[in-house]
Amino acid sequence: MMQKKSNSYSVLIVVCSLYLSGCAVGNKYKIEDSKIQFTSTGSSTVSVGALDQRPYVIEKTSPVTYIGMVRGGFGNPFNATTNNGLPFSDNISKSICLSLADKGYNVKQVILTPELTEEESIKRIIAQGQDKNIIVLIKKWESDVFMNFNVSYELLLKVISSKGEIIAEAKNKEEINASGSIFKEPIGLSKSEVPRIYKKSLEELINNPRIINALK
Repeated sequence: MMQKKSNSYSVLIVVCSLYLSGCAVGNKYKIEDSKIQFTSTGSSTVSVGALDQRPYVIEKTSPVTYIGMVRGGFGNPFNATTNNGLPFSDNISKSICLSLADKGYNVKQVILTPELTEEESIKRIIAQGQDKNIIVLIKKWESDVFMNFNVSYELLLKVISSKGEIIAEAKNKEEINASGSIFKEPIGLSKSEVPRIYKKSLEELINNPRIINALK
């Protein structure tokens, strides 16, 4: 009798693990709809680029669309990516461009690839000939979903003059840990939380008083 129960539990564990693995595959986060609010106004011209410096992206072990991972029933990780198929860095620069444009700035998005160095990226941004320039360095951004939901990120934003001088910079770094509930399991929770955290992280960065003053 005990042997039958043991076998039943083993089968149940395998079935649940396979089910979770199925849920973990192909997850995408809709960050492109996160409207970033900039609290100041202006009319100057600004170029914006974001450089992905995450080691796992540079080394090409994760794609440029990588946002994080969702783990299957055995803890095996599957990539979670951007919903629109654009690189994560392009989503960031586009979000900032849209927020500045809403406040009167004349903005230009500059596409940067992970192969570029910071110096090369800054030269490419400045070459657009705008009054002010912004580069966002993505040092870290990764969500991790299994039994719980975690996000860790580190972003550095620099405002640069047309001559290449750094006018101001701001850093935003955080580690977030959250648990699912009976009403919302971790994968479901991540679908709403990742876009919210994305929006929050960029708003805190660009609305730093040093950044606002530098863009005036």
